[in-house]
Amino acid sequence: MSVFLASFIIVFLAEMGDKTQLLAFGLAAKYKAVPVIAGIFLATLALNALAVGAGAAISAVIPINVLSLSASFAFIGFGLWALKDEKEGNKKGTPSRLGPLFVVFAAFLIAELGDKTQLAVLSLAVKYQEFGAVLAGSVSGMFLGDSLGFTAGLLLHRRLPREKLKFVSAAAFVLFGLLGLFSYLRNIRGTGFSIAASAAVLVLTIILAVIIIKKESARRQST
Repeated sequence: MSVFLASFIIVFLAEMGDKTQLLAFGLAAKYKAVPVIAGIFLATLALNALAVGAGAAISAVIPINVLSLSASFAFIGFGLWALKDEKEGNKKGTPSRLGPLFVVFAAFLIAELGDKTQLAVLSLAVKYQEFGAVLAGSVSGMFLGDSLGFTAGLLLHRRLPREKLKFVSAAAFVLFGLLGLFSYLRNIRGTGFSIAASAAVLVLTIILAVIIIKKESARRQST
């Protein structure tokens, strides 16, 4: 089996059900296809180039568990962000300071740093020492996997009202964030503490979600 094909298969399978695939699913409810697909591709290219070229150095400086914990809180943040309505530009159609392409690119970078897929790419680069083939195969596999998640989101978006899909996406983001937080805390403090801490974060997240929903409802009524 060629290095390209091995890298493609391993990374594609690693992306199935992964949080970045979920992120792509959620973004289908907020943005049009072109900026999301472009953002996914650019982030995928950057992430895998980082894993192939400098992943080992970054992992030596920043522990993987710290990156994983940061990604967990980022996902909870994505869930709260999903509850907000996408603000339209001004009457002249001037784009916002942070356009969809940048938002998607940054979201994928944060979510994937320290993820199992990036570690798999790093391992493949070390094993095969054919960096071009590993990079091409891993980029192809990750991009295809995340594109499937985005396509699923688009299909569901056509069947569900935008408001309902927004809540589904938010709940999925928060769930994955809490699972990641629970896993991290269980490894360092035990099951009991991790359950209590995760429950506390969940309560705080629900409070923030209620505040955001009320503010968005009031803003819509005032416009």
